[in-house]
Amino acid sequence: LTSITKGLFDSLDELRYLNLRSNPLLSLYNEVFHGLPLLSWLNIGDNYISKISKGLLKKNILIETLYLERMKIEVLGENDLKGLKNLKKLYLRNNELLKEIETYVFPNLKMLETLDLSGNQLTYLPKTLEELENLEELMIDTNPWGCDCRMAWFAHWAEKRMQIMKSELSCGPHAYPNDMLPTLKHLNCTAPRIIYSTPLSYYVLKTNALLECKYAGNPLPSITWVTPVRQIFHWNPEPNIPDVFHKHPAA
Repeated sequence: LTSITKGLFDSLDELRYLNLRSNPLLSLYNEVFHGLPLLSWLNIGDNYISKISKGLLKKNILIETLYLERMKIEVLGENDLKGLKNLKKLYLRNNELLKEIETYVFPNLKMLETLDLSGNQLTYLPKTLEELENLEELMIDTNPWGCDCRMAWFAHWAEKRMQIMKSELSCGPHAYPNDMLPTLKHLNCTAPRIIYSTPLSYYVLKTNALLECKYAGNPLPSITWVTPVRQIFHWNPEPNIPDVFHKHPAA
């Protein structure tokens, strides 16, 4: 199947199981599954889909198992899985381009029991993973984990839940087996803090003004500047490690 026509499934309101795996689909119409209110198992893996259409699954609140593997997605967006409040098993594995899971993906999935993130290009996990209180299985191997301060929280969280870890916890891609937790515990991370900023002053209109800001932290903080005319400029001291503001224009 190279495409699925609008309304194809609209008369199948009793359908519970749908397998669209291994087709050359490039995209899915955002309402294609809206006529399937009882759908509980869905596989759209092994396709060429690069983006989850907005609102694609918002009417399928009974889905319990979802396969999003071997696709072309680069970012799993905060609204891509919104509404799946009964989802228990998510297989988001072997997506060779997937580099980011946005911050508020996991808070939408409170009932999740199985999460497979293995075989992607992820360098860090959002701290909101902590909100998955029903998690029973977690697989995260074969990712190039950065093991930097963005993941420092994971060491304490994972140590208390070793029984749910179903894969090696290793930094990547050329690290020692199971070195993740020892590495994260010895990072010595410190929060950003302002050391000095220019005191409030008066300046003559249309003359130059120098505004200084000195700061510290480990790792060195990234900086976002919003100008008075709402322009946004961003500076990252380590451009090889994308930060959470990487979508802002670079200064």
